[in-house]
Amino acid sequence: MKIAILHPVKSTNLGDRIILSGVRELLKTAFGSYDELIYDLGNAEASDSYIESLEKNIDLFVLSGTPWLWDKCHQSRKYAVLQKILSFIHSRKVALGIGSCFPLASNIFSVYLFQKDANGHWEITRQHTREKLKEIFSQFDYVGTRDRLAFHILRAVGVNAFDSICPAAHVKFPLDLKISRSVKPLLVFLNPWDGVSRESCDDVFLSDFIQFQKWFKETYNPEVITMDSLDFDWCRGQNWDVEWVKTEKGLAHAIASASFVVSGRVHAAIPASVWGKRAFILPWDSRYLTAQRVGVAPILTFSDRDWDMYDFHAWTGIKEITKIKLRLKEDKDFVVDKLKSLF
Repeated sequence: MKIAILHPVKSTNLGDRIILSGVRELLKTAFGSYDELIYDLGNAEASDSYIESLEKNIDLFVLSGTPWLWDKCHQSRKYAVLQKILSFIHSRKVALGIGSCFPLASNIFSVYLFQKDANGHWEITRQHTREKLKEIFSQFDYVGTRDRLAFHILRAVGVNAFDSICPAAHVKFPLDLKISRSVKPLLVFLNPWDGVSRESCDDVFLSDFIQFQKWFKETYNPEVITMDSLDFDWCRGQNWDVEWVKTEKGLAHAIASASFVVSGRVHAAIPASVWGKRAFILPWDSRYLTAQRVGVAPILTFSDRDWDMYDFHAWTGIKEITKIKLRLKEDKDFVVDKLKSLF
């Protein structure tokens, strides 16, 4: 079987590699050995000639999960690339881990999807978004979302999506590492001032986001890592003792050595939780919902008077871990069955 995967393979964000590993685990479980082709999303966005050179004779096309739903997403180069690739792919198609990236708000549908003007008419740009989402994702034989908001959005526009878990949750822990019972927590630092959702957050929120991480470091003396060069540079500028983790095994080692994990990065919090550590996520857009699916607890950084009220500690029993593992098994069995049913 020849399977092509569209994914940002050359991304410097370690989280993207973790997602890809999870996608591969699902495909391997469903089909055993297979011939893999990688369609790099970054190269495709940069070059039409790269798209034209892609192998067209395949058995399965896999859209590997990253955020695919955001405000006016249909106008992006990312969607133009996907539409062009789909125009010559005549095989089975699946989308694994389709996620959302919207501001932290409760009016996503009324503002970003079903907005009307003062006369009660549909806002035309959002109408085009709805039409494009249905056009694109209705071409897939199976669409699994990685957060509840993405699921509701696709269902709202008429796509038969399924509520699932991010493929990253199915990444295997390296067998040559051992989970320890350290007394020191881990902080996976994120600087939101350099992130993709910067424009949807005001300066007060961004400042509190940073100040919380400073407070946590001063209060709990955690090990500090980053998954991105810009975050690493910021920490070094503060004279912090910090490690830039660049590999899945490096992340696994950091998690294995921690008592619990506080993370600004979704795809550090997810492996931490599914590998048996209590994990907390710092939300700054709807991507945090992806981590919440596997038991990661959100921390809201709005008020520094409340930070010391959070119950930061490691798991003290196996009940919570068992619940997470059961959810993972159910999800994996469901997705694998869907994949097998296509052939």
